[in-house]
Amino acid sequence: MTDTIFFRLLDGVNRPSRLSDAIEELHKGGETADTYSAEPTSLQQVPNSPLAYWVSDKVRHAFVTMPSFKTAGRDAQFGASTKNDFRFLRAWWEVPSDLAAREREETFDSRRWVPYAKGGVYSPFYVDWELVLNWGNDGEVLKRLV
Repeated sequence: MTDTIFFRLLDGVNRPSRLSDAIEELHKGGETADTYSAEPTSLQQVPNSPLAYWVSDKVRHAFVTMPSFKTAGRDAQFGASTKNDFRFLRAWWEVPSDLAAREREETFDSRRWVPYAKGGVYSPFYVDWELVLNWGNDGEVLKRLV
């Protein structure tokens, strides 16, 4: 089967002009950074067959040769989430210090607020822990809701 040519024009401005320029460059025998070619059947190597045309053949081949999480006895799961930040999160300065827990056992008493790292694209490497999570009774209420 022959390769199909894909143009990745998701970001930036003036997409019609970029597409026109990329097509013109292909007619001249060159390639642009936004141009990819792949055999359509090779896209089926990635589970659930997303349209991953920009992924190299080597990466697609890894999905075929490497064991999946399920066959290796692993399972990917969603990380910590409150699903209701307004109810469960506070800034650390909003909570009296005598309600802050340092150890799990303290959450079974009156200390229910524990440090919480929310994360995000704004700080991929380091951030001060400014948030605390209502984790009373070892997260009893939150665990029931999730």
